[in-house]
Amino acid sequence: MTALISCSSAEQPVLNILVTPERSKVLRQSGDDVIFHVEVQGQNRKPLKRVPLNLAVVLDRSGSMSGAKLEQAKQAASSVVDQLSAGDVFSLVTYNTDVQVLVPAQQVGNRELLHSKINAIRCGGSTALYAGVEEGSNQVREYLDRNKINRVILLSDGMANVGPRSPADLARLGSRLVEDRINVTTIGLGDDYNEDLMMALAESSAANYYYVKDAEKLPGIFREELGYLQSVVARNIRIIIELPEGVTAVEIIGRPDVVFKNNRAELVLNEHYSSQSRSFLVRCRVSEGKSKTIELARVNTQYRDEVAGMDRENLVRASLELTDDRKVSEASLNAEVGRQTALARNAASRERALALADQGKTKEAAKVLKDQASWNLALPSAVRSQKLDSDNAALASTADVLEKDGQLDKANRKAFQYENYRQKNQKQ
Repeated sequence: MTALISCSSAEQPVLNILVTPERSKVLRQSGDDVIFHVEVQGQNRKPLKRVPLNLAVVLDRSGSMSGAKLEQAKQAASSVVDQLSAGDVFSLVTYNTDVQVLVPAQQVGNRELLHSKINAIRCGGSTALYAGVEEGSNQVREYLDRNKINRVILLSDGMANVGPRSPADLARLGSRLVEDRINVTTIGLGDDYNEDLMMALAESSAANYYYVKDAEKLPGIFREELGYLQSVVARNIRIIIELPEGVTAVEIIGRPDVVFKNNRAELVLNEHYSSQSRSFLVRCRVSEGKSKTIELARVNTQYRDEVAGMDRENLVRASLELTDDRKVSEASLNAEVGRQTALARNAASRERALALADQGKTKEAAKVLKDQASWNLALPSAVRSQKLDSDNAALASTADVLEKDGQLDKANRKAFQYENYRQKNQKQ
């Protein structure tokens, strides 16, 4: 069965939470894993007053950005200025070998002056990416406010080669910033930047990551990111999953960072946009029971509702039936949860394959992808979908490239990793 939140208030909340078992009936004595799907659905409603932004744009102006890249980056930064409101805060930082604050943090006022500062940017030098992010966060701190969205937007087209430069270094920086409620969206341009570094920084700071192959798409990506930030309907979201006695936690699929302790786990989400949907798959085991119906999980969601301007808390309970008939259990399959489980397995296979390919074990990497593709083809017809079939074809295609070329070139690796990032983080 599917559990849906109820609300006693006359005004419906901006988040709906659904908890859906993969099968509504499970075998009593099978010992099989039980999977349930937790989905957070944002409602398409606009706040009476949107959350103000405290935004620092950090642009790479190293020598590799010359020409069309820099011109498109300038257009992108200018489009941000045009979309901000008077109550928003804007700052602009550029970096090459050194870091320069072109626009100190300030409330948006003289837009012509801001445009002129952007248009004056010139290229040259190396890439002090770490220092650029640090200075961007310093500018955000000038107006740091828990009632604002405090965000750094970082653009880079090349390898960090001045100062700390490893993915681990940037992940630590992102983790430190998120403790201060500062998040870093990263935009990698072209095929010469370090995608592991850019993704690590974005994920560790609970923000977004973009791979932009063509510079002319930059303004659109900046508009997309700003559109997300301007449509936030909920923030400071805590999802607390508790399993009752008789149900034992195994994992939250694809989230090794979230661990169950005493059958309790907590997921923290920074913000949620209108019409956005995010989901999590929980794997557990159910002990043999005498009752026909058992409670499977309790999911308590706490968040700030920005439309209603109030804090909310909602509790959802989910249950399932025990059966001794395997056919009855198989017939109770929820096709959508089955699809989500398959896509999660695809993402895990991509991660394993990428790690193997990076170690030069391309044959093993190709086998991981082909085995997963074969597993998908054996799924019940009700679970199959156009999206899953397309994803399956992509797995097989990448396996063929690995077998033929013995490696993924820079463009293919970025595209492969970015597809996995988008799938894992429900960016599609």
